[in-house]
Amino acid sequence: MNNSRIIMAFCLCILLISGLACSQGEGETEPTPTPTPSSSKPSAPTLLSPNNAVVIFSPTITFQWDPVVEATSYSLVVTSDPTASMKTAKFNANVGLVTEKTLSGFPQDGTSFYWWVWAINAAGQSSWPDVHSNGRNFINK
Repeated sequence: MNNSRIIMAFCLCILLISGLACSQGEGETEPTPTPTPSSSKPSAPTLLSPNNAVVIFSPTITFQWDPVVEATSYSLVVTSDPTASMKTAKFNANVGLVTEKTLSGFPQDGTSFYWWVWAINAAGQSSWPDVHSNGRNFINK
């Protein structure tokens, strides 16, 4: 192999390497890492409204709670049974990743209602003791 071929091969390698180096980084972004799901169940949210033992004079009520960092959704239960029996549930559903839900159709007859919110993520949901201790009640007249 003569010197001109060696020089030509060397120049070709330099061009290839510099072309690769120039093409990386210009206008390209690194992929966004996929967040890893939480490995622990979320804590129970703090309930904000309606306040405990309040009397409400409306068939429409807005329920509000503080967000939980690890939560990917929330489940709201409203029932006339203080044990959270689903048999008497007025509302029992996953409401998504919101911290407020307005419900209507509450009878204005002095019925006591109880409400709880579970935070949910891939690892599970808030524990019942935590949720129960945060439970609230109201009377609708």
